[in-house]
Amino acid sequence: NELIHFHNGKISSVERTKYVVFKDTLFLKNRKALLDWTTENHPELNGFIYDQTKEGALNYVRAIAYYNNKE
Repeated sequence: NELIHFHNGKISSVERTKYVVFKDTLFLKNRKALLDWTTENHPELNGFIYDQTKEGALNYVRAIAYYNNKE
């Protein structure tokens, strides 16, 4: 994370506020669980992970919402 200061519409300084720890193994595990569950329960959304369009992004959000609300 960074804090950017502007003066007269231009960047005057950049200050680091903190580093974010990204746990890639946890991310990959959770992504796989989402993709596997989506394939089984909502195959119409398959492919969102590689779809760089607005529709792909919306399908990603839908998949996450369905996954979070599963019973």
